Amino acid sequence: MIGVDTNVLVRFLTADEPGQHQQAVSFFGSRTPESPAFISAVTLVETIWVLRRAYRLEPAEIMDSLGLFLDSDDFVVECRHSLELVRKGAGTMNQLNDFIVAELGERAGCAATMTLDRRAARAVPSMELLA
Repeated sequence: MIGVDTNVLVRFLTADEPGQHQQAVSFFGSRTPESPAFISAVTLVETIWVLRRAYRLEPAEIMDSLGLFLDSDDFVVECRHSLELVRKGAGTMNQLNDFIVAELGERAGCAATMTLDRRAARAVPSMELLA
């Protein structure tokens, strides 16, 4: 398994730098289930932020792009479950960070993740409103 940084994902998805895009395409093209690319939760969140802010992509466009990584065994996506929940409509792209925070908390053994965000408390499994 080989990890990738945000800039590799962004160049792959946007093709705004032709040379770097081709390097990313070549790298991802050589990934297999036996030697997948690892996309960390931090890389995932940074990529979404860059695509929204710098490239002005809509949430649906971003989700379609990220689906490439979810639909292939050539990628290991940290917090895949959170991304799949948002993809299926359990929350919005803006709430993905909340889903990831809660998922990482669950993995660490937290009984719940407390929040002051009412929407997150309603939408995110294991997230509870601090009252």
